[in-house]
Amino acid sequence: MRSGRPFLKRFLALAFCFIGMANSGFTANIATVDATGRAALSGHSEQKARRFALEDALYLAALKNGVRISGTLVSHNGVLLRDIITQNSDAKLVDFKILKENKSSTHYQVSIRAFFAESGTQTCANPRFEKALVLRPSVSIGQKVHAHHAALAPELGKAITHYISQNYPGPLNSGEMMSFADFKKRQSPKKMLNYASLQSNQLGAVDAALLISTDVTLRAGSGGVHAMISLSAISARNLTEVFSSNLQILAPLSPKTPFRTLNLLDARSPVFDLMAVFGAVDQMIGQFRLASCVPLQAPLALAGTNLMFPHGENAGIKTGALAYVTAGEHAWVLLEVSEVMTGQAMMRPINNFQSSESLAGQTVQLIEGTF
Repeated sequence: MRSGRPFLKRFLALAFCFIGMANSGFTANIATVDATGRAALSGHSEQKARRFALEDALYLAALKNGVRISGTLVSHNGVLLRDIITQNSDAKLVDFKILKENKSSTHYQVSIRAFFAESGTQTCANPRFEKALVLRPSVSIGQKVHAHHAALAPELGKAITHYISQNYPGPLNSGEMMSFADFKKRQSPKKMLNYASLQSNQLGAVDAALLISTDVTLRAGSGGVHAMISLSAISARNLTEVFSSNLQILAPLSPKTPFRTLNLLDARSPVFDLMAVFGAVDQMIGQFRLASCVPLQAPLALAGTNLMFPHGENAGIKTGALAYVTAGEHAWVLLEVSEVMTGQAMMRPINNFQSSESLAGQTVQLIEGTF
């Protein structure tokens, strides 16, 4: 029996490495599941059969704990072309122990007790986060703000954008930081809708599908220095706002003395409590997490003879993903992603007899689980 121990050590090491990366998204609700797995000894060594039996037990434990099974069949004229089955769970394996193991003349059997932690934040198996560009903060300082306090505005903006960059769960544009005005200037005013221009990325001069903007306005008022902060997320495709939050925080000033010289010497920078601001950022990121599980849906555009979907690599789409027409006379016509660019994806009908022209303008939805 000693021959199987190295495998268990490696398995546990890998499991706990994965758990360490995923623990932040799961609550302390632990479910306990017992399961027994079996594997045939025929044609396998005892060590390999033991491993297969353990894998079978873990798989059965996951099924017992609860999974959502969905399937998609792709057929043409009654002939099955593709069968896609996905299983999603709201829990992750955090530990297990072997209760009993034995073997017969034909099979090896392992009984385990598995422990699953329920998901606290993740809402789907494969969240899809768009590539984001964190814009340079916009700063405004009121005339009555003391000169010693003016530096607070850019420092606030820098702290907020740093927090966003550290906590955004998706990919970030690694290029130069720019303002919203800079972004608009870099977009081509005349966009040619042809395949060559799409390949050259003319439709998106900046590699990002989402813009995250921070505006900081500093004002002097009763009780100290007031900072009005506006957070917003903007779609880079059509410059529409998808999230906004406005809040005000106060940095109290030291009480003044009757002596003007002492007041000037004590003109130290007040301190802002950023917990409320970080809370607003967390709320925004929470909205992104919810949106990351909403199936992508958009109308197709015809570029030459090619059907183009207005989301691409920066939205997590990969070659081979499937989509279907959502309504109308072409409802449930299936398409496959044949090529992916930064902000676009080219699709073609699964059924070669379906013309691209007839599908232009049709709204299609990506089938989750095929990414």
